[in-house]
Amino acid sequence: MLNLSPIYILVRSFPESILLALAAFIILDIKIDINKIIKLGMLLGIVVAAVRLLPISFGVHTIMFMFIYGFMIKKYFNKNIMYSIIVSCGVFIALAISEGIYLNIATKIIGIDYNSLIQTNFEGAMKSLPSLLIFILIIVISKKFMYIKSNQKG
Repeated sequence: MLNLSPIYILVRSFPESILLALAAFIILDIKIDINKIIKLGMLLGIVVAAVRLLPISFGVHTIMFMFIYGFMIKKYFNKNIMYSIIVSCGVFIALAISEGIYLNIATKIIGIDYNSLIQTNFEGAMKSLPSLLIFILIIVISKKFMYIKSNQKG
């Protein structure tokens, strides 16, 4: 079970969840609707906060949330389950890559202490927010790459 402060959930988890919702719209090539993104993002935020409160080993919550996210994509966008799980895996791979890139930038270039980055309080939430910008950039670049590759086949 992760010990998340309410401020961490508001400052980090909800923005991340809203960007996860946006990522689904981008990857699935669905017209961006801010109201739908915020609604889905808030629902995802509640789900991720609830999953993180479960008494399970660290990391297992991420796998659980990936499957829940995939199921939500299936239901919300009426996609088949296999496609939804593939999208979910791709989005979470992008999230992991963005965290890794930012961790290296923050600790090796900017000089931010690693322990302050992983704190689940306001300070840790604020210091980790730039990784979300990297995440959405990876999603947009991935979508552009998929578009280019699909046009080369035809």
